[in-house]
Amino acid sequence: MLKKIRVDSVLTLCCAFICGTLLIAGCGPAQVQTQRLIPENINVAKSQAGSVQIKVTGGHTGHAMQMPEISDEMFVKALETAVAQSKLFQEVAKGNTGDYQISANIFNLSAPFWGRAPVSLEIAWQLFRKKDATLLWREAIVTSDEGFGDSGDKSYSKVGAIESAARKNISLALERMSALDIALPLK
Repeated sequence: MLKKIRVDSVLTLCCAFICGTLLIAGCGPAQVQTQRLIPENINVAKSQAGSVQIKVTGGHTGHAMQMPEISDEMFVKALETAVAQSKLFQEVAKGNTGDYQISANIFNLSAPFWGRAPVSLEIAWQLFRKKDATLLWREAIVTSDEGFGDSGDKSYSKVGAIESAARKNISLALERMSALDIALPLK
């Protein structure tokens, strides 16, 4: 014999199913923009001679719940642009060429799923001289952002906080690399 199902239970299940489907199907938050990851002003102590290759790992391209994320490809583009604009190195090399390699491993992006908590981004940076595979510099840099923008805006933006934390991280890494004494050895 069939049991009676309460109408309010069916409505609750239907609403939960519809909300979950909409969230997973793409009615989620705005996405991170590559151009907004590039720092505007980087304080470069000195430019380094030679060319540099950029390698990024640890980024993500999609999340089942449509959380804003940074992909390897977008971080590479942002980092290449930042290095070129700052003139940290003479040239940004394409492919597997270059005198040096900057390696960035995005290994912790902490953003709230709900609510207005700060966003934290941790990236492990390495700078190698490719000719002899010498590690010249290594540091894990943690940056964060509250998500309310630089202009004192009172509205929270998780995407804006992620972009800001990435800009700060790139800026700090390039500033620290510019202080190194890494002159290429004579050939």
